[in-house]
Amino acid sequence: MWPVTSRRFAVRSAVLLLSVLMFASALTACGATSLAVRTGATPTATAAPTHIPTLAPTEPPTATPNPPLSSSAILDVRPSSMSLVGHLDCIKGSAYSCAARVLARSSNTGSLRWSASTTVPGAVAFSPASGVLAPGQSTLITITVPLNDCTRGLFVFHGPANTHTISWAC
Repeated sequence: MWPVTSRRFAVRSAVLLLSVLMFASALTACGATSLAVRTGATPTATAAPTHIPTLAPTEPPTATPNPPLSSSAILDVRPSSMSLVGHLDCIKGSAYSCAARVLARSSNTGSLRWSASTTVPGAVAFSPASGVLAPGQSTLITITVPLNDCTRGLFVFHGPANTHTISWAC
């Protein structure tokens, strides 16, 4: 017969062997062993996430269409003084930077297509120079006038039913 220490060693070895076989069976059932065989990779243990968020299904966002363009939409422009004086109303840097606001009246029955132009010669720029506004919307326009193009003239804002003119002087 075996001595007691040998018997304990044999029991521990058998328990260890059974544990390894059960662990290997569990890995095979999960596909880890077959994945390692297919890819040639050595499987490694990774920590399971402690919290997996549940995502509720959401509906895709829908764009709110602008109302159709209106040929009778009224355009408003600010400043309401209808004049800009570069050294008084604008920021002077390498160019004069002025601001105007184009507005579509909330009473308009459709969207307003607008555009801006000028009679000032040179490289005057509007940003943006045109656009479409739904009733009640507005947009801020930056008007840039280079210092060497500082000549009197007009900034003209065109809408489908009306036009606004702002006089310009340096």
